[in-house]
Amino acid sequence: MFFRREKPKVLTLADRVANLKQFGITSHSESGGKVRVSRGNVAAILEDRGAAPPHISACGVVVGSEIAEPWSGGYQMFLATPSGKKMPARAEHLQSLHDFGEDLREGLGMQSYYNEGLGSTSAHHMYDRVEERDSTQEKKPWEVTTRLT
Repeated sequence: MFFRREKPKVLTLADRVANLKQFGITSHSESGGKVRVSRGNVAAILEDRGAAPPHISACGVVVGSEIAEPWSGGYQMFLATPSGKKMPARAEHLQSLHDFGEDLREGLGMQSYYNEGLGSTSAHHMYDRVEERDSTQEKKPWEVTTRLT
């Protein structure tokens, strides 16, 4: 009665995407509860998770009709598309990607983390030229070749 609290409003994906317009981010609907949002040469795909903030499944620089995600080679950042095209990432790419990611998280009501605020992060890494380090299939003992030197 007197101390009754207001129920918090549960934001839908459409509400969150509408909030992105104040950051200059445009949206394009896709099938299956996914929305592609973009600003300039950077885009991301958002997946609906109900009341929780949406999942950002791909965020990168637009190359043709694909989104090239950042890929760290240890010594340099690259951009890789799902079709297999790779190109070196320039400073302009990384700066626009970083600014877009910050604005995207803020507009969606998500938390910004310290390591993401420092600079560009990537989900794909390949360091030290180790072959098949990140492969999903582990080799069987009889498939491993040992070198005698």
